[in-house]
Amino acid sequence: MNSKLTVPATLLALLASACVLGPNYKEPALKPGVGFAVATPTLGGKDQQFSPADAVPERWWQQFGSPALNGWVDEALANNPSLASAEAALRRAQQLQIATGATALPSVNAAFNAARRKTSGASNGGKFSGSIFNLFDASVNVSYGLDLFGGVARTREAEAAAVDFQAYQARGAGLSIAGNVVTSAIALAQAQAEQAATLTITEGYRHTAALVQTQFRLGGIAKADVLSAQTLLAASEARLPALQQQVTVAQNRLAAYLGRFPSEFSASGFDLAALQLPARLPLSLPSALARQRPDVAAASAQLHQAAALVGVAEANRYPAITLTASAGTQAASFTDLFDQMIFSAAAGVTQPLFNAGRLKANQRAAEAAYEAAQADYKTTLIHAFGEVGNVLAALQADAQTLAARESAAGLAAESLRLARLRYQTGSSTLLTVLDAQRNDETARLNLVAAKAARLADTAALYTALGGGLSLDNVAAARAGGTAPHQPEAPR
Repeated sequence: MNSKLTVPATLLALLASACVLGPNYKEPALKPGVGFAVATPTLGGKDQQFSPADAVPERWWQQFGSPALNGWVDEALANNPSLASAEAALRRAQQLQIATGATALPSVNAAFNAARRKTSGASNGGKFSGSIFNLFDASVNVSYGLDLFGGVARTREAEAAAVDFQAYQARGAGLSIAGNVVTSAIALAQAQAEQAATLTITEGYRHTAALVQTQFRLGGIAKADVLSAQTLLAASEARLPALQQQVTVAQNRLAAYLGRFPSEFSASGFDLAALQLPARLPLSLPSALARQRPDVAAASAQLHQAAALVGVAEANRYPAITLTASAGTQAASFTDLFDQMIFSAAAGVTQPLFNAGRLKANQRAAEAAYEAAQADYKTTLIHAFGEVGNVLAALQADAQTLAARESAAGLAAESLRLARLRYQTGSSTLLTVLDAQRNDETARLNLVAAKAARLADTAALYTALGGGLSLDNVAAARAGGTAPHQPEAPR
């Protein structure tokens, strides 16, 4: 009776003494006083204010009020191949986690063998004789490794952290794609607006050049005035091809984010006027930023994985105990196979004795990787806070710049109007008109650039704060997204 209790009691004692080696991961805490470089929560200029109490909207790009932009972002989330790659990497990590988790459970296998054998023996006459017979056996084998030092537990922990890392990478890919679509659309609208403004300005130069040419033929002005007007016209016309190239490049870039070929996409009719400036901007608390930015969360997951792998490397230096048991039957005839049962149980211990320092070196390498992951996490966190601070500073400058350039554009337009009026009445020179035209051209283009910069930096704030885009939202967009357009076969 006592002998039957010896093995279970021993196992219970071993299990009770089991431990998990390696550092226990704890998410790094922010130092007191960590924050952004811009202290004021308000934004100078009109129509925008920071609101620290507001969360980042889940679909933040809808704040720009453009149905076309909303459709492009949804299409990109559904069809962009880089996001499909990130999701495949996540599925791979999830399956590896399942495979690793299975190692913590007993392994059960069934076996059946059939063999035909011959035995030999010596007779009294010195001749050998033998017999031929069949042998059938069937068995069920169970194997289980005791995780006394936490190697398996740490491996499962590392795989779980790897899944978290890939999930944050996928979310970050979705956020990056959404941000790139918005900023590319703004860049396209800016290029189209600059092209349209330059076309209007060129028409103004062309009208002036025709006017002065007529006056020259009548002897009213000198040839130098004609050349000045024609020079401005030629310079303005020379800028048009480069602007058209910018429009084409911006449109092709946007098409690529949508998962389309250049020939499949056109954004005609989309301009800056189609985008409204969000009036309220969220400003996450520093502690929230560390949790919601995908790159910071991914770095935290990598740090977690590195900590767990230290425990795996350390556990590999200690004994490994494996319990095995089997139950089966063996007979010379298939019909007699289950007449007699055979049972066995065993325990094995494997202890590394000599490996030329390999296991110790592996542990030290894992510890160094853990230290590197700690440094990488801090680097990522510093970059995240710096990026947010830069965007906040840019938004403050954008508001002031836009206000100044709106004023400058208004003054330049009025100055040009007055210069033309005075020139028509003979109280001003053509040089004054040409100077006013140059100032008006510069002011118009500067105003377009200021509007686009403020819109782009607003989008950059949403992405710098980690966006509101969740992985479930990305998956829903891909599940409900439109199939990519297939190009026609070449004829």
